[in-house]
Amino acid sequence: MRIPPPPPPPPGHNAFSVPLSHISRGALSYFRRARLTTTLPPLRDLNLYDQAGLLLAITRPGAALEEATEAQWLKTDIAVMCGEAWVSTVGCQCWADASLVPWSVLGDVGEGGWPSATVEVERAEKGKAVWVYLRVPGRGGAEGRRVPIRELTWWFAEEDEGWEISVAVYAARPLRKEGAEGEALNVKI
Repeated sequence: MRIPPPPPPPPGHNAFSVPLSHISRGALSYFRRARLTTTLPPLRDLNLYDQAGLLLAITRPGAALEEATEAQWLKTDIAVMCGEAWVSTVGCQCWADASLVPWSVLGDVGEGGWPSATVEVERAEKGKAVWVYLRVPGRGGAEGRRVPIRELTWWFAEEDEGWEISVAVYAARPLRKEGAEGEALNVKI
């Protein structure tokens, strides 16, 4: 059995600085569901922590997302760690924590070895939770089934206080390969 080396330690603070492309913003109480399919380049072209996916952030009414100090957020994406692609979900209420699902559980998804995944974030039928689902493709291109991969039980706790939600897509290349500092991360959304 081959055990991969551990990843580098995470940062000692919550960083909220990824470039975003906003899809929508509105009252948290109106949110029901968001879905996104993301495709990264082949693994041989990717760097540690390359990622692309869906970001949801909740803020006090009128607060600018980029300047919000009390933002609570959730991101779900394809991310590269330990030389592999993972479906990653990170939730932050006070401090961020992450969960990982190996991209390989999806089988051979993606054209030409390009890792691809569809994620959905949906309000739970009851309570204040939001669920993150991974869409596992069916045979012959059929839609397949949704597999629950994460529940954030606190997500809608502030909805009665008028908090707002922003839904955005993003792509980030936090680390550069030496000699390739200007190299862009090209993804399909």
